[in-house]
Amino acid sequence: MQEIVSVIMLAYNHENWIARAIEGVLNQKTDFQFRLYINDDCSTDNTRTIIQKFKDRNPEKVTLILQSENQWSKGKHVISDILIPKTMGKYIAICEGDDYWIDEYKLQKQYDYMRRNPKCSIIFSNAKVIDFDGNELTTFLPQDVWNNINIKNKILSKEANFNVEEMILLDFIPTASIMTKRTAYEKMQPLKNELDLMIRLVATSLGYAHYCNECMVAYRTGNPNSASGVIKKSKQKLKENFLDLHHNILNEFDDFSDNRYSFM
Repeated sequence: MQEIVSVIMLAYNHENWIARAIEGVLNQKTDFQFRLYINDDCSTDNTRTIIQKFKDRNPEKVTLILQSENQWSKGKHVISDILIPKTMGKYIAICEGDDYWIDEYKLQKQYDYMRRNPKCSIIFSNAKVIDFDGNELTTFLPQDVWNNINIKNKILSKEANFNVEEMILLDFIPTASIMTKRTAYEKMQPLKNELDLMIRLVATSLGYAHYCNECMVAYRTGNPNSASGVIKKSKQKLKENFLDLHHNILNEFDDFSDNRYSFM
């Protein structure tokens, strides 16, 4: 039977955490079919051995895409060009290999809401922030950087809806908590940038974003190989991999949306 929700997972040198990430997906309790698609981007540690064991034990639930060369370093769109074309679900959920889901009803709760509210095009939740060793530190939301009281009040409420302008101001949300309609990724296909900010903006522009103030997932901080870990190593990396990249994403989204949301 074809899956209703396709879960995509990015893996690269995640041997210390990938098992927890996969278990969080496979332990989901749902009344619908879902399938996990893992792209291993040519890991140099034991990640591939670990994910192969999960595939062997759960062939009906797990699909592996094993790269012989690192595609991210070649500038490939791993999600849009490699993972999404292999999936079949009406909805797409994402979990990177160093994060994990802690609510075994995450998929069911999000699916139920989106089915009841067909105008909702993306749904997300709060998260627990954990360190390198798995110790709980704080919650992901709210962020200290906000100076918008409306955004903060919405995040502190039990649940809330966000439009595109608000999602731009909100900026950071836990990527592992996201579920979107498949159409969001189809709309993104021609775009040059596919990072989570673009996914959030394109998806929200197709309807609205819904937030649930529950910690359904765990967000890991302190991984030196993650995007945030890389930019902490130098000001140049911060500029290239964060500031310039965000600038380019917002400019491309401006073009995508015919400048509908431009602040200029």
